[in-house]
Amino acid sequence: MANMGPVPTNGSGSLFVRQRLTSQVQDDSLALFRLQNQVATGRRLDLPSDDAAAALRIINLQRILDRKDQIKTNIQSSTQVLSAAEGELNSVSETLIDVRAGVVGVAGTLSTDAERTSVIQTIDEAIESLVRAGNAKTLGRYLFAG
Repeated sequence: MANMGPVPTNGSGSLFVRQRLTSQVQDDSLALFRLQNQVATGRRLDLPSDDAAAALRIINLQRILDRKDQIKTNIQSSTQVLSAAEGELNSVSETLIDVRAGVVGVAGTLSTDAERTSVIQTIDEAIESLVRAGNAKTLGRYLFAG
């Protein structure tokens, strides 16, 4: 609250004195209202114009918090995508190891037509499995560009 200024005792008119005292009472009432409002709401600022420097700091802090929330969301989604990709790549690796084992088992040996047909069927299943892995989606996005 503002301090009460001195009341002129020289030849000033009573109208001037009344206006000055009225203005001072209004200013003090407004300051008291603002303090009561701050206590009641628990907020120091109602409008950015109440304290422009503090409002600017609040806006900057809010931006930082928003950025941190977005970074957290990005990290969570990236972790999900990487986990899904890792799972698909492990599946591809196991499929390729199985195919290699089957091919090596019949290559260069005397194997029956049934054994070769079984390996061919394994290769066909592996190709389908690799296509499915290549078309895998997570969070609505292709992991390996489809």
